Amino acid sequence: MNAASEERSVALMSIANRYGMSQSTVEHLLQAITSGRGSMAQFNHPELGGLGQWSSGGMLMIGDMFNADLKKKVAALCADVAQLVSKEDDWHAPLGQKSHNRRSGDRSRSSSAQAWPDGLGQASSTGSQNDLHYAFFPESRRLAIKDGSSLTLYDTEDHRIQGVSQQQSTARSLRFTSQNGDVDLSDLRKVANSE
Repeated sequence: MNAASEERSVALMSIANRYGMSQSTVEHLLQAITSGRGSMAQFNHPELGGLGQWSSGGMLMIGDMFNADLKKKVAALCADVAQLVSKEDDWHAPLGQKSHNRRSGDRSRSSSAQAWPDGLGQASSTGSQNDLHYAFFPESRRLAIKDGSSLTLYDTEDHRIQGVSQQQSTARSLRFTSQNGDVDLSDLRKVANSE
């Protein structure tokens, strides 16, 4: 086992012990967050509340949705594992390229943040699945949905969007979670559309 692998194993064990989770659970989450480039994850594990989705913008949904303590624990666990993913970029980079790799990662994150129209403010919740991406901008009360090359903006009124569920079917069905409960996309007023 090389030094990077050993450091990774020690870090995973430390995180697992801190949260009272099995190391295999933390490894499952590490793989999901790594696949999401360190800023989002989709997972399905019993210790994590079943089927879930996490985004570094503050969005977390777990199957055990009424278990507030577990949700808080999983959110903190995701944040710690995401930090581990960013460290692994440095562990696997050849000597002398570590700062370059970090800058490249920052550039890709900022370019994805700039994919949304100007003037909406800072997104507080983001997510994606396949070719569908969404971002909620609380300052402007706008929900942006990007489906392939098409971008649509919706007025969220008093809803503060926190998460999304998507059902795969011939017609995509989106339902968002807000402080007022579930909100269907079809219930929100469309304010702009561009191809």
